[in-house]
Formats: sequence, structure tokens, C-alpha cells
Amino acid sequence: MTEGSEIGEMASCVVREAVEDDLDAVSVLAARLVRMHHEWDRERFLKAGPSVEAGYRRFLAGELRQPSSLVLVAVTPSGRVVGYAFGRLEPRNWEMLMDDSGVLHDVFVDDSARKGGVGAKLVLGFVERMRARGAQRVVLHTAAQNAAGQALFKKLGFRVTMYEMTL
Repeated sequence: MTEGSEIGEMASCVVREAVEDDLDAVSVLAARLVRMHHEWDRERFLKAGPSVEAGYRRFLAGELRQPSSLVLVAVTPSGRVVGYAFGRLEPRNWEMLMDDSGVLHDVFVDDSARKGGVGAKLVLGFVERMRARGAQRVVLHTAAQNAAGQALFKKLGFRVTMYEMTL
């Protein structure tokens, strides 16, 4: 595949709700997300052992059955999963001082699909579906080191409201 055709394929990715058959591919991406976070801050983020893919697959399989959860995948026309997003519609949370909200917990795009709009499609797809479920707002957390993600989220209209601090 040439670079131009690969960019075209990424631009024509479809974002849809994940199904069980997607979870092998999603769990590989999720494990890369875990490992990336651990590399950024080994004291804050859990260490991903050799079974993190299997653990994430089991976790997301359970989430697919939860009505409050949403797992999205970005799929190329050739059928390759190149990104995913995971979150939930969560009730009022007194600890976080938030009313009912859509909470985007994970978004990850394969290196081959970055800078092609896939991340934006996943985030906007998540926001759209959460609003359809009644969420008045969507919140997310992003690693302090994730400058590219922060830039994308700001471009899509998110604003900084909290800082997490770890001791």
C-alpha cells in the first residue's frame, strides 16, 4: 500500500460500536496504551505484564454487556481495527463533583493511522453516542505527557478543568 492510499484508507475509516469479534485487535491496542502510560510514569501507571492483552480482553468483553458502557472501534475499509475508544455513561459522582456524565476512559490509535483524523472520529463518535444517551457533558483524563492527545482534545472543544497529582 502506498503512503497516499494508506492515508485515504485512514480517512475513510468507519467508527462503529465494537462487537466480540473485535476484541482480539482492541486488546492489543489497549495493551499498547497501558505500556505507553507506564513508560511515561512508572510510579503512577500499572505495569503491563505479558497477560495484559488477555486481561483487557476479558475486561472489555464484560463492558460490552453493560448498558452504560461504550466501546467503539475505528475500522479501515479492508477491515483492520486501527483504533478504539472506551467509556461509560456514569451517574452523579459526589467524589468528582460531577452530575451524570459520559466519561471517556480510553482512546488509542495505531501508529499507522495517526494524523489521519481517526482519533477525532473516535472521540466525536463517543461524544455523539453519549449525548444520544442523555449525557450533558463528556469528560476525560489525559496523561500529563500526552501533548498530542491534549492538542486533539482542545481542538475538539474540551477544556482543562482538573489536574491530577500523585504522591
